[in-house]
Order: sequence, then C-alpha cells, then structure tokens
Amino acid sequence: SKFAVINVNSGTPVASISANNGNNSTYLTGNGTLGTTNFQNLTLGSPTTGSIILNNIAYANAGLNVPTGQNLTLSGITGNNSVLYSNTGTVTGLTTSTPNLCLLSGTSTPQWGTCALGTNYFQLNGNVISPYNTTLDLAIGGNSTSSALFQINGTTGNATTSGTLTFNNVPGVIQTTNVQNLTIGGLTTGQITLNGRNSSNTGITFAGYNNDQGILYTNTNGVVNQTAAPVGAGLCLLSAAAASSPTWGSCASGFNYWSEALGTLYPSHTNIDDLLLGSSSTSSAKFAFINVLTGTPTASISANNGNNSTYLTGNGTLGTTNFQNLTLGSPTTGNITFTPLNGSGTITLNSSNYNTAGSLLYLSNSSGTLGQTGVGTNGQCLISTAGGTPIFQNCALGDATNWWTVPQNTGLLQPINSTLDFALGGTSTSSSKFAVINVNSGTPIASLSAGTTGGTFLTSNGYLSSTAKQNITIGNSSIYNTTGNVLINPNGTGSVGIGTTSPASLLNAVSGNSDIRWSSGYLGITPAMSVINTTGKASALVAGTNGSQFEFDNAGYFAIVGTAHSQFTNNTLGSSDTAYLQVTSSGNVGIGDGVAAPTGRLDVVSGVSGSQMTLGSTTGISQSLEYDTGGWGMYFGLNVSTGNGWIQQGRTSSNTAYNLSLQPSGGSLGIGTTSPASLLNAVSGNSDIRWSSGYLGITPAMSVINTTGKA
Repeated sequence: SKFAVINVNSGTPVASISANNGNNSTYLTGNGTLGTTNFQNLTLGSPTTGSIILNNIAYANAGLNVPTGQNLTLSGITGNNSVLYSNTGTVTGLTTSTPNLCLLSGTSTPQWGTCALGTNYFQLNGNVISPYNTTLDLAIGGNSTSSALFQINGTTGNATTSGTLTFNNVPGVIQTTNVQNLTIGGLTTGQITLNGRNSSNTGITFAGYNNDQGILYTNTNGVVNQTAAPVGAGLCLLSAAAASSPTWGSCASGFNYWSEALGTLYPSHTNIDDLLLGSSSTSSAKFAFINVLTGTPTASISANNGNNSTYLTGNGTLGTTNFQNLTLGSPTTGNITFTPLNGSGTITLNSSNYNTAGSLLYLSNSSGTLGQTGVGTNGQCLISTAGGTPIFQNCALGDATNWWTVPQNTGLLQPINSTLDFALGGTSTSSSKFAVINVNSGTPIASLSAGTTGGTFLTSNGYLSSTAKQNITIGNSSIYNTTGNVLINPNGTGSVGIGTTSPASLLNAVSGNSDIRWSSGYLGITPAMSVINTTGKASALVAGTNGSQFEFDNAGYFAIVGTAHSQFTNNTLGSSDTAYLQVTSSGNVGIGDGVAAPTGRLDVVSGVSGSQMTLGSTTGISQSLEYDTGGWGMYFGLNVSTGNGWIQQGRTSSNTAYNLSLQPSGGSLGIGTTSPASLLNAVSGNSDIRWSSGYLGITPAMSVINTTGKA
C-alpha cells in the first residue's frame, strides 16, 4: 500500500509511506523512530523546509541518535568533540580538547569557555525540559513575542507562527482534547484555503458528512450541514425558508412548470388559470383546460375546423359549439348506460319535439332518430302501424296480439281474461320457465323451471317445494353474497318442525325414533339426552327415556345424581335428588349415595358393609385402591353394625395377603395421640407405650433399653 497505519490493535503503532519503488518506504513508529527501509538515505527537510530543531528530552546538548552500524556524515566538519552551529546559513563545527567547558554564545559565533560565563534558563524535571520561570514566553526567530517567527505564551499556552506548519511524510492531525471546539482563523485571519492533493480536486475529506451527493450548506451561525442524499436522478436542490434546510426535489424552476409526486404530474404553479395545448389562446388551442383558478372548470377538444369544438364542464355539461351534432359512442363503443341518481333519477330531453306529456318515444327511422307518439286515452293500447308512427287505440279482447289490460285507476297490469293461467318461456305449464297455474280453480301455484333437472314451486296453502328431489336453498351462495339474515319467525307463537307436521317445542326435529327439541332453557335429544335449566341449575338426562343425570350451576356446583326424570319435562332439580358425586362451590368433593353436601375436602359414603376382607373374594369390600389388572390393591371398610373399620393389603383374585408399610420414608406413628414422641407411640389415658431403635418404654410400669449390648 502507498500509505499504511499498522499495529493499531497491538504492538508498536507504525505509520509508513511507500516510495513507490520496490519495498522502499519511510516509517514513523510510536516509540519515536523515524526511519527508512532497504538502507535508503533519510533526509530531513527540503529546499522549502524552514529550521529543523533536534530537541532531546534527556540532554540539552544532544538530540540526534545514530544507530549502531550507521553513520551520520557532516561534510567539512571533521574535528573531534565538535558542536554544530550556523553562521549566516552555514553549519560549522566548533572543536575543543579541554574538558568541562561550556558552549557560550558570542556576537557572531559561539565559543567554548568557562561555564560560569553563561546563563541557563532551562531545567530538566521528569524527562521534561522547561524554563526555570514557567510564566516566561518562548520566542524563536525574534526577541519579542510580536517579532518572533514562532512563539509560545507561557501563561495561556497559545502558540503562534509566522511560517508554515508542515507534516512531512506522516499523517498530520490538528485537534483538541475533551471535545473542545477547534477554530481555524480569527478576526484578523485572511482567506482560509483547503488545497486538495497536489492542488487537485481530490484529497479533502469531511468526516461524518457521508450522504451520497449531499450538498454542504451553512446556517445563520455559520455551521456547515449536509443535505440528505437525493432519492433519484434528475432532481434539483430547492431552497427553503429561513432556518430550514434545502432539499432535493422536482426541478420546477425556470421554464419547467410541472411537478411529479406519487405518480401524478401536476403544474408547479398553483395560480395558473388555464392549460392550453396546440396554441397560446383558448379559442385556437387543440386541447384546453380553462377556468382552473376561478369559474367553472371546462375541458375542450377542438375539431380543427373553425371554432367547432366539444367541451365538458365541471358542472356536468357535455356539449359542442356552432350547433355541431353531439354523438355518444362509435362503431367500436360498447353499451351506453344512463344511471342518474344511482338509478333513481330522471333523464330530461330538453327539446320542444319531446315535451308532450303522456306520449311515448320511438325510433322514427333507420338512423335511430327518436320520435314522439301522440297521447292516448285511459285504457288504450299502443298499436304499430307497419313502419309508421305508433298510435294509441282501444285494446279489443279479440285482438290476437294483446292479452293484457290496466283497469282504470288501479295501476295494475292483468290479463284481459282473469281465469287464464300464465306461462313464460314455453307454451305449456310443464315446459315454461315461469308459470302461475290454477288461477281459475284448484290451489294456485307459482313455479320456476330449472330445465330438465326440475323446478321450484310455491303454493297458496304454504308449501315451498322442488321437483325431481332437488335441494332447496334459502339465500344465495358466497359467490353472490347478497343475502342477509334468514329469519323463520312463525308470529312469535308458533313452532318450527323438521320432519314433523306437529312440532312439540319451538324447534322440533324428528327422524325415525330420534327426536331433538329446543325451547327457552331446554334442549332434549331422544333417546340419548335432554338438557334443562331451572332455578339457576342445568341438568342432562342420559341413557334412555329415564336415567341418571348431572347437574351444575353458575355458582360452581356440580353433581351426578341417580334420580330418574322423564325426558322433555322441565323438571325441578333440588334436595330430593340422590347424588353419586358432588363438587360444591367451596371446593368440597363428595362420593357415594346420599343428598347431604360434603363437609370435608373429600367425603366418601358407601352403602356396602363388611366385618373384614375375605382373601380371594370381593365379598364385604366397601372401598379400595386397586391396580388396573390382577386384583392387587389396598382395601378398607367398616362394619356399620359395630362401627369398626379395617385396612387389608391383599389380592381379590387369590387367597394372598401382602405387607402394609406405614411411614416408610420417615416420621413417626402415633396411636391415640397427635404428637408421637417416638417412632411408634401409643397413648391411652395414663398409659404410654413408646418404641424406637433400641428402646421400648411402657408407662407407668416398665421401660426396656439396649445400650452397649446390654438390656
């Protein structure tokens, strides 16, 4: 690379500049080494370089180290113990062989002499050379701060130079610490020039201003900002109001009167009145949009023939000029539809040729010109005249072409012969697409034919049916999706029957022996189940016409009861029902026959009594915990005649008993006490038996202990 900064993460940081000639380069390390590679010469300064100061922090009379194996040659200075000084631009060596002398300044040249003759204004502390008086200024190139070429103010730390500050062969950085402002120039500063690389238009970088094609601009405080990157090509930078930022936008200045946004082209100047295409005046333009700013907006198209044109106004007028014909449609135009007021308005023919009330319009010739008939009297029919103007005449019953009449003041169209059936789409009731039959006698029926697959008919005695066993659908499908709710409401008092003509509830569906009934608070399914709701409880009847049920209510009560109730009866449920299982609203669970609510978290009641368990038999078992196969289990019960209870570990399928462990994992066992004092403690009045490992105690009679092998 031409420029490199390496060892940033670890090691000694090194900045290098390539000579662009093999591996030759110059480098500067973080530990103070300025060197070259491939044994190139290292030259400090150039014909345009000012003074070169070698300032060693350890020794005031040193400052240049020549590495081992390398030489520093100063042509013409060959004496031993020589020091270099400049005399009118010439570097000269001053030599002495006398030890312990000091170099003293003179009027033109320095001299070796006694050290007491000079004055030392500097001190060395902690590898730092500083003036003895730290408040003094340092001036180089003059004997005052105003005339010096370079000076440092001892109290403020300000540094000024009359020359050029140059960073040679290394990256140069001028910066502040602690995020202080860095100001370049002041009230007495002239032009500030930023030169690109080799005075070209490249090499100047503004860190942080990285919006591609972003333009730099300043605000009233002189702060430089950058616009956002343009979102596309062909945009212009648009100025903004005070205290705002310029932005990229449509180029609407100069001779471009158009803007574009969201795919829409529109004039940039909102105060433009008219838009003309093809000419500069509204009368001669081929296309014109006028009255944009004020008045009724009008769009016109010129016929390119005199002042003939077609125009459309914003208040709904489509017209022509110079009494030209106005034609709607052409040979390639589809249907022309008029829909005034969403289909509820009127169409007005504003012409004296069409203003006779009660007349009808007709096509008067092959060109499609509208004509107007005369006015007839009440009850007359419009009769054709073989190509001439239709006329109103009397509608005679014997007229073979007219079977209809409108009785006066009825507004009702009806057949002249009111006993005839009516058919559309065919010459018979069986072949017509729509038919109303049995008008004269029988049950009136209206039918719609579906073709060869059958039809649908509605009778006056309340039957809506289909033929050919077709399905009947009420409402249309999701394709049309125009049907609202389908309501079946028999006056609020009747019932709806499916599969029955005598519904027994508000909704009753019957299929063979299956019967579903639903009414307020009740649902019944025969022969399986019925659900009723009375006094805040719900119950279900299962297994036949009479059987067990479960109950629950909104307070959290749940029960399975064995009291039989007949189906389809709104039964009253309550304390008379025998519960097999109860869960109360307080969380208590009861299992067994009885009606009493469980008083404990788990109450188990059984009507089975036995004095003991007979191994190999289920006789006398009231409760048990069993394995799912084989009869293994723990059995327990009581004798209701004695009140005694028992526990037996065994197997009902064989004459086998098994061990029963109490407290196998730890703890104590108490009999007659709730606080056992040993592993086994039995208490009865003043008698106390205690047993633990190595100890048996009987109170008040005897105790037996075992210690160290003795009893």
